[in-house]
Amino acid sequence: MSEKKLKNLSDLGIHLHEDHKIPVTRREFLASGIIGLSTMALVPSLMLKSPQAIADAIGDAALGVGFLAFEGAGGMNIAGGNVLVGFGADEEQENYGNINYADYILLGLPPAMHPSKSGMINKDYGLVFHSTSGILAGMNEVLAMTPDLKDSIDGIIICGRTADDSAANPINVAFQAQKSGAKGKLVQLIGNTGTPTGARSPAIATQINSSLQSSRITNFAEGSGLLSIGADAINPTFLDLANADGKGTSRIQSFLGSITGLSKARLDKYVNRELETQAIAKSQNASKEVFQKFSPIALNPTNSPEALAKLQAAFGGTGKVVTNEDIASVANLVTDRIAGVGSITVGGCDYHTGNASNGIAKDTEIGRYIGKCIKLAASKGQNLFIHLYTDGGVGGDNAGTTDDTAAGAGRVNWAGDNGTTSSQLCIVYKYNHKRSLSGSLILSGKTRQVGYFKQGAGINLTSTSVSGNVDQMWKAVILNYLACMSSATPDGVVADAKKRFAEVFPSESLPSDAANLIRFKSIVA
Repeated sequence: MSEKKLKNLSDLGIHLHEDHKIPVTRREFLASGIIGLSTMALVPSLMLKSPQAIADAIGDAALGVGFLAFEGAGGMNIAGGNVLVGFGADEEQENYGNINYADYILLGLPPAMHPSKSGMINKDYGLVFHSTSGILAGMNEVLAMTPDLKDSIDGIIICGRTADDSAANPINVAFQAQKSGAKGKLVQLIGNTGTPTGARSPAIATQINSSLQSSRITNFAEGSGLLSIGADAINPTFLDLANADGKGTSRIQSFLGSITGLSKARLDKYVNRELETQAIAKSQNASKEVFQKFSPIALNPTNSPEALAKLQAAFGGTGKVVTNEDIASVANLVTDRIAGVGSITVGGCDYHTGNASNGIAKDTEIGRYIGKCIKLAASKGQNLFIHLYTDGGVGGDNAGTTDDTAAGAGRVNWAGDNGTTSSQLCIVYKYNHKRSLSGSLILSGKTRQVGYFKQGAGINLTSTSVSGNVDQMWKAVILNYLACMSSATPDGVVADAKKRFAEVFPSESLPSDAANLIRFKSIVA
């Protein structure tokens, strides 16, 4: 290689040697000084895993329904104190069994707030909430003035045990959701935690795709970073279009041109296989396509008055500041379909602190986030699937002692971890749908509760195939996600979702009760 070529690459922070071949793997690029982008922007091309991957990502193929996962880290309450849960094999939220007013104490509700009593339930979102629910209160804070949005939402509760307060529960379904159709134009998985799933909890081991590990996003600037090269290689703004000289895009193309511009003889000296030579050439073309369609400036919504206005209308904020930017940055990329799946970990949910107020405050915070994400999706005309889960659960004080402070609202104090009270929540938003006019988003003859609890106790662990098996719970969530994306008539949704599951996950067994686990209608039809 000529000294001039070596100098050009060296100027970019790329260090090659005469006895080394052109880097073609992630490890070789790292060794040469070039850092991969935040997982899935130029990685498929620069790392030459699959140059076609970029072309596929920016094509016009169907992107599926955007998928947001919220993790209540530490073991929050979902069933009973937030979303009503029943005690019968009919899986009906309002099945209270042989009424004993102490039955919901374990789930945070004193006898005076037993759901059978007047004013104790709320059905504004289709899914039945307890009227004192913090999640309900948070959603209402955001959506109270938009009754049309409330009428476009529905949901289900899935009763399933998880281990108490453990980061080892394989309950994040980001990889499976992406595989099932939650595709992004530029990246596939993002999250506010630096883990493969983007959340605290992992995915089931059999479904982890190492080439799709999540990009960490905690603010809008990191969205721009999806098209940057890391500071360890070169100046962090070197490939940023917002840089003062405005030449970020040309630099990466120049670098790729330096490689592909070599003569065949020169390339052969460093790359001995014809396939690799072709891959490098394709890499340049594919990467140019990415920069033609996306830019760091456009990926930061604060640079667009229109995008900023939508975010502030949903999340709040003034000037160029958006409230809850960490949540908004993930939600924005998913609702813009830049990313397919976004995972958001909310800490502080291990709230068995001997009172009820801490738990109500945290539940309300999560409810606000859910409402804001739905409001943002609505402003962009996008459907949305939200998965709320927690690692473990909490149990109310057995004696029924209540927190009678204003913030505690007379609810039962949370006394300790209790994984048998855990559950998962799936909420769907269908753009412009009206439950009051067009009916619920739940299949005819189905309820909004999967599995059921024992009266006065935790989950009946044999009520479904997933109730007592944390390794199988993802299947219930994904079957319902596939149902939401079905193109079949309502009568054919269940069969279609089962068929699609078998096609997408050929090595996984379909649950024997799969038909019963599926509750949602299609939200794309």
